[in-house]
Amino acid sequence: MDNSNNTVDGAEAANYGSQLEFASITNAFEELVEQYNAVRFDISSVVSSYTTIHEDIYNVAEEKRASLILLPFHKEYSTIEDAPEITHNEHCEINKNVLQQAPFSVGIFVDRGLGSLLETKILIIMIFIGRPDDREALSIAWRMAGHLGTQLHVMRINLLEKEVHSNTSEEIPTLLNDIDKPGYDLYIVGQGSGKNSVIFLRLLEWCDHPELGVIGDILASTSFGTQSSALICKRLIDETKFWIIEYFV
Repeated sequence: MDNSNNTVDGAEAANYGSQLEFASITNAFEELVEQYNAVRFDISSVVSSYTTIHEDIYNVAEEKRASLILLPFHKEYSTIEDAPEITHNEHCEINKNVLQQAPFSVGIFVDRGLGSLLETKILIIMIFIGRPDDREALSIAWRMAGHLGTQLHVMRINLLEKEVHSNTSEEIPTLLNDIDKPGYDLYIVGQGSGKNSVIFLRLLEWCDHPELGVIGDILASTSFGTQSSALICKRLIDETKFWIIEYFV
């Protein structure tokens, strides 16, 4: 039996699906530009392999003088209750490669829906612990707070090493659950790489997604139970760049 036609049809269907997804993303950004005249939107199309796509992301970011590379988390969560999550393992590897070597600040976006551009109010909480990544996250949150209808709450967590005990790993998720009660639309947190406290270094060993850091891993977990989206930020050194590069596969 000749399955070549079926293979071609399958490839064409996959390509068509990718084109529809790209068109949907493009339309969303074009709508954003129409709503906010100060926003600039450029499309760059690059054909890359999964093993080298992070290098192309760097090149485009350098060309655009980016201040932030925004990556989608490799798991898709449905807004429909009890709907299964969709995992893109190849995206996970891309994100890890970008985070490991990026010459720019990077944000990983865990998307649980933020409503439409017509929403009159967006409630954001930024969790600040004091690490360099937290300062980058605070800077991004502060810029977001400048938009009409955006309300920002900043929660400072002060961890004392001398108070570390066996159930600390349970207390941090409990604290986040208490914070989550008002029903925020978006969490903004620092990844925490490079300057983790003893507490977080211990907890990081138990993370399912260590590239998100301890707090980000909890927020991205389905067991945490939040309906909020999350932006996890990793700070890089060069602060002279000012564009945002968004990457979607």
